[in-house]
Amino acid sequence: MKINSSSLDSIGITSHRIVSLYCEHCGYAVTVKLKCSDRTCPECRRRIYFKLFNGWLKLVESMTHPKLLTLTLVNKNYLSREDVSGLRRSFSKLMRRKFYKNRILGGLYVIEITNKGRGWNIHLHALIDTLPGNQGFLPQSQISKDWLDITKDSWIVDVRTADNPRKGLSYLLKYFIKPPNINGKNSIYNDVLKRSRLIQTFGSLYGSRPEKLIMTCEKCGGIYWMSEYEQNRILKNFSADKTTYNCVNFN
Repeated sequence: MKINSSSLDSIGITSHRIVSLYCEHCGYAVTVKLKCSDRTCPECRRRIYFKLFNGWLKLVESMTHPKLLTLTLVNKNYLSREDVSGLRRSFSKLMRRKFYKNRILGGLYVIEITNKGRGWNIHLHALIDTLPGNQGFLPQSQISKDWLDITKDSWIVDVRTADNPRKGLSYLLKYFIKPPNINGKNSIYNDVLKRSRLIQTFGSLYGSRPEKLIMTCEKCGGIYWMSEYEQNRILKNFSADKTTYNCVNFN
């Protein structure tokens, strides 16, 4: 998907490092923010939402009977990587059961973690595509019973029909728009989720990748950009006539 260069980032006031990019065709310059390593960062989370929504939209729009499924674990006093990976395994076990294999075609899910002062709440939101009508009917009571059987201690679930795939995807990703509600426990959250994927595909969408966003030049429509920094630490700036560029050594 092509996006205008002004859509990549809205710089405004930011604590992030910024870098200038230059269109290789005409020299048009844009300034973009570099992402940070803090998974609670509001600036990065808004950026992630924009990229994921536009990247996944074309794939999920093929869903004909989309539903939203939420699976929750009982609150934990401490948060660990095993808790997160355990949720993934439990979800996979649920999807492998015949009852769900015969009704759910596939989809994608997002893991959300909160802490509102009563322990860590780890849950999974999934956008699923089912068979039509009764063939794809998923009784909440049945899901709750099976979820308890798999997790041994958790039974709170929710399933509802999505108005359409686009709204379903927006609901699924809305948790990225703002920082997570984790009672100030940012360091624990970041440590546990380091190098961990929070969005995953399954079933018919397994192995799919979001459409890559391609930044286009507002001036000429070019899609190739070069950073102001080269690997040898040389700053490149186009000259006023936009046909050549000057180099300043940063070493």
